[in-house]
Amino acid sequence: MRTIRIVNQSSVVENFREAVEACQKQVLEHFAPSWGGLSCHLIFAAADRDKPVPADCETIYVLDTSDQAGALGYHEVAQGDVPTGFVFAKTSLDAASPWESTLSHELLEQLADPFIQTCAVVQSFRGGPAAVSYEVGDPVEADSYEVGGVQLSNFVLPSWFQDSGKGPFDWLQKLTAPLTLTQGGYVAYTDNLKDWIQYMPSSVRLHRQAPADPFCRRSRRRK
Repeated sequence: MRTIRIVNQSSVVENFREAVEACQKQVLEHFAPSWGGLSCHLIFAAADRDKPVPADCETIYVLDTSDQAGALGYHEVAQGDVPTGFVFAKTSLDAASPWESTLSHELLEQLADPFIQTCAVVQSFRGGPAAVSYEVGDPVEADSYEVGGVQLSNFVLPSWFQDSGKGPFDWLQKLTAPLTLTQGGYVAYTDNLKDWIQYMPSSVRLHRQAPADPFCRRSRRRK
């Protein structure tokens, strides 16, 4: 089983242990049974926010302020091919979004696609064949639910990535068909294997580096 270290370097987080414990419960009781046993063991630690902590193992950092405009969090592959995530607690709170939900979102997406290279090839999306980014939180990212008094992120199920998948399609069972979105959700896809397009219900087509929402988590794939 993978181990992911959660490091708190934020000055605004007060319920860090409770949040990590809620995420662990979500992984073990909700995500893993839905995703073929895909699981992890979480360990948590606090660190001086002014001193860097090397990502010598799979890590998610909880920090104060985003280093990318519009990003509540993101995940990437750090030096040494180490999957690494970042959650910006103060930026999340300033956007009226629970930082714990951002942590849950990044954790589940890092679990599902740690090296940010997986896509689902579908026969019909937005009018034709496409490769859809394997992000489990994006399509339902505005939806959350409570675990142990902590607000955590909704997530899609494997059936969501299948053209003719049978429901349910997300944990909260809000979606009624594969490859669909709840209000506030989005998906990145490519129909030419060159340009990544971000699709939202408003039909705004934007490349990955230009989030449509001012506080969209899409920027987590840092360039």
